[in-house]
Amino acid sequence: MATFLRYRGKSPLGGVICLLGMNVYDTKKVNTRIHPDLSKTPIFLYNNQYDRTMPTEAAYVSYNDLNHTLYDEKQTYWENWFHWEIERDVGHEITPKMMDVTTRWIT
Repeated sequence: MATFLRYRGKSPLGGVICLLGMNVYDTKKVNTRIHPDLSKTPIFLYNNQYDRTMPTEAAYVSYNDLNHTLYDEKQTYWENWFHWEIERDVGHEITPKMMDVTTRWIT
């Protein structure tokens, strides 16, 4: 996601998928340098409830930061454009449900 936030291309990316991760790029320090067109890039975030490697609380920081920095939750396309999901009762692992939800988001 840090690469995405530093993207300076002439057109939006097709989308960004982040599974079991978080943004390590401090948008508060570089907020003025984030290109406004990045909000035209769909993003998909997915974490597991009991992930000890990437705790949900840490992933929420990324979600909240992106939500307030790039995406406006009042936009009509928001649910498909900026998707964050937490799978219950699972640790740090790729699950069939995660792959199913991700595939449905892509298509």
